[in-house]
Amino acid sequence: MTIKLIALDMDGTLLNRQKLVPEKNALAIKKAMDKGIYVTIATGRMPASASYFAKQLNMNCPVVSCNGGVVKDLNTGRVYISTQNHNYVICDDSIDRNIAKPWFINVNDQTIEGVEYMGKNIKTVQFHPEACAGPLDTDALFDEFEKMMEGK
Repeated sequence: MTIKLIALDMDGTLLNRQKLVPEKNALAIKKAMDKGIYVTIATGRMPASASYFAKQLNMNCPVVSCNGGVVKDLNTGRVYISTQNHNYVICDDSIDRNIAKPWFINVNDQTIEGVEYMGKNIKTVQFHPEACAGPLDTDALFDEFEKMMEGK
Protein backbone atom coordinates (compact mmCIF):
# COMPACT_ATOMS: atom_id res chain seq x y z
CA MET A 1 0.00 0.00 0.00
CA THR A 2 1.28 3.46 -0.93
CA ILE A 3 0.40 6.38 1.33
CA LYS A 4 -0.42 9.50 -0.68
CA LEU A 5 -2.06 11.74 1.93
CA ILE A 6 -1.94 12.15 5.69
CA ALA A 7 -4.75 14.22 7.22
CA LEU A 8 -4.15 15.16 10.84
CA ASP A 9 -6.68 16.33 13.40
CA MET A 10 -5.33 19.11 15.58
CA ASP A 11 -6.37 18.21 19.10
CA GLY A 12 -4.70 15.10 20.46
CA THR A 13 -2.96 14.28 17.18
CA LEU A 14 -1.00 17.28 15.91
CA LEU A 15 -1.02 19.38 19.08
CA ASN A 16 -0.11 18.45 22.63
CA ARG A 17 -2.04 19.51 25.75
CA GLN A 18 -0.32 22.89 25.68
CA LYS A 19 -1.67 23.42 22.13
CA LEU A 20 1.82 23.29 20.66
CA VAL A 21 3.26 21.04 17.95
CA PRO A 22 5.75 18.67 19.62
CA GLU A 23 9.13 18.43 17.90
CA LYS A 24 8.61 14.71 17.16
CA ASN A 25 5.39 15.54 15.27
CA ALA A 26 7.10 18.30 13.29
CA LEU A 27 9.92 15.93 12.34
CA ALA A 28 7.52 13.14 11.34
CA ILE A 29 5.54 15.56 9.15
CA LYS A 30 8.71 16.82 7.46
CA LYS A 31 9.88 13.24 6.87
CA ALA A 32 6.55 12.32 5.25
CA MET A 33 6.58 15.39 3.01
CA ASP A 34 10.19 14.72 2.02
CA LYS A 35 8.95 11.32 0.77
CA GLY A 36 6.38 13.06 -1.44
CA ILE A 37 3.39 12.42 0.82
CA TYR A 38 0.82 15.20 1.04
CA VAL A 39 0.18 16.29 4.62
CA THR A 40 -2.72 18.45 5.74
CA ILE A 41 -4.78 19.37 8.76
CA ALA A 42 -8.41 18.24 8.86
CA THR A 43 -10.30 19.94 11.65
CA GLY A 44 -13.57 21.36 12.85
CA ARG A 45 -11.79 24.59 13.71
CA MET A 46 -11.91 27.79 11.70
CA PRO A 47 -9.54 27.96 8.72
CA ALA A 48 -7.34 30.69 10.23
CA SER A 49 -6.64 28.58 13.31
CA ALA A 50 -5.57 25.54 11.30
CA SER A 51 -3.70 27.62 8.70
CA TYR A 52 -1.43 29.03 11.39
CA PHE A 53 -0.07 25.56 12.17
CA ALA A 54 0.00 24.50 8.51
CA LYS A 55 2.21 27.48 7.66
CA GLN A 56 4.40 26.86 10.70
CA LEU A 57 5.02 23.31 9.45
CA ASN A 58 5.32 24.26 5.75
CA MET A 59 2.55 21.78 4.90
CA ASN A 60 2.18 21.01 1.22
CA CYS A 61 -1.60 20.63 0.99
CA PRO A 62 -4.60 22.92 1.68
CA VAL A 63 -6.17 22.85 5.13
CA VAL A 64 -9.49 21.03 5.44
CA SER A 65 -11.73 22.82 7.92
CA CYS A 66 -15.39 22.88 8.64
CA ASN A 67 -16.54 25.41 11.20
CA GLY A 68 -18.84 28.08 9.98
CA GLY A 69 -17.51 31.22 8.51
CA VAL A 70 -17.98 34.87 7.84
CA VAL A 71 -19.15 35.36 4.26
CA LYS A 72 -19.53 38.60 2.32
CA ASP A 73 -22.00 39.32 -0.48
CA LEU A 74 -19.88 41.01 -3.16
CA ASN A 75 -22.95 42.70 -4.68
CA THR A 76 -24.20 44.39 -1.51
CA GLY A 77 -21.20 44.30 0.83
CA ARG A 78 -23.39 42.67 3.49
CA VAL A 79 -21.60 40.20 5.77
CA TYR A 80 -23.21 37.04 7.16
CA ILE A 81 -22.21 34.53 9.80
CA SER A 82 -22.78 31.16 8.15
CA THR A 83 -22.81 27.49 8.94
CA GLN A 84 -20.83 25.34 6.56
CA ASN A 85 -19.99 21.77 5.79
CA HIS A 86 -17.72 22.11 2.81
CA ASN A 87 -14.12 21.08 2.76
CA TYR A 88 -13.22 22.30 -0.68
CA VAL A 89 -12.48 25.55 -2.44
CA ILE A 90 -13.67 27.09 -5.68
CA CYS A 91 -10.56 28.65 -7.18
CA ASP A 92 -11.12 32.16 -8.48
CA ASP A 93 -9.09 31.48 -11.63
CA SER A 94 -11.30 28.48 -12.47
CA ILE A 95 -14.33 30.70 -13.13
CA ASP A 96 -14.84 31.89 -16.71
CA ARG A 97 -16.05 35.48 -16.21
CA ASN A 98 -18.15 35.19 -19.38
CA ILE A 99 -20.15 32.47 -17.64
CA ALA A 100 -20.15 33.37 -13.95
CA LYS A 101 -18.71 35.67 -11.32
CA PRO A 102 -18.02 35.32 -7.61
CA TRP A 103 -21.04 36.27 -5.53
CA PHE A 104 -19.87 35.54 -1.96
CA ILE A 105 -16.40 35.25 -0.48
CA ASN A 106 -15.18 33.94 2.85
CA VAL A 107 -13.93 36.96 4.77
CA ASN A 108 -11.35 34.86 6.64
CA ASP A 109 -9.48 33.36 3.70
CA GLN A 110 -10.98 35.06 0.61
CA THR A 111 -12.14 31.75 -0.89
CA ILE A 112 -15.25 31.84 -3.06
CA GLU A 113 -18.45 30.95 -1.19
CA GLY A 114 -20.98 31.66 -3.92
CA VAL A 115 -21.23 32.07 -7.68
CA GLU A 116 -23.67 34.08 -9.80
CA TYR A 117 -24.15 32.95 -13.42
CA MET A 118 -24.32 35.62 -16.09
CA GLY A 119 -27.61 36.03 -17.95
CA LYS A 120 -29.24 33.13 -16.11
CA ASN A 121 -31.40 32.77 -13.03
CA ILE A 122 -28.74 30.66 -11.32
CA LYS A 123 -26.96 31.55 -8.10
CA THR A 124 -25.18 29.12 -5.82
CA VAL A 125 -23.69 29.25 -2.33
CA GLN A 126 -21.57 26.67 -0.59
CA PHE A 127 -22.66 27.57 2.91
CA HIS A 128 -26.01 26.81 4.53
CA PRO A 129 -28.35 29.82 4.44
CA GLU A 130 -31.23 27.66 5.67
CA ALA A 131 -29.38 26.91 8.90
CA CYS A 132 -29.38 30.60 9.94
CA ALA A 133 -26.25 30.97 12.03
CA GLY A 134 -27.71 34.30 13.12
CA PRO A 135 -31.45 34.60 13.88
CA LEU A 136 -32.56 35.51 10.35
CA ASP A 137 -29.27 36.58 8.78
CA THR A 138 -29.74 34.97 5.41
CA ASP A 139 -33.46 35.60 4.82
CA ALA A 140 -32.47 38.03 2.04
CA LEU A 141 -31.11 35.10 0.02
CA PHE A 142 -34.48 33.38 0.13
CA ASP A 143 -36.25 36.65 -0.76
CA GLU A 144 -33.96 36.96 -3.79
CA PHE A 145 -34.64 33.35 -4.77
CA GLU A 146 -38.41 33.99 -4.64
CA LYS A 147 -38.00 37.06 -6.87
CA MET A 148 -35.96 35.02 -9.35
CA MET A 149 -38.67 32.37 -9.48
CA GLU A 150 -41.31 35.05 -10.03
CA GLY A 151 -39.26 36.42 -12.92
CA LYS A 152 -38.49 39.75 -11.26
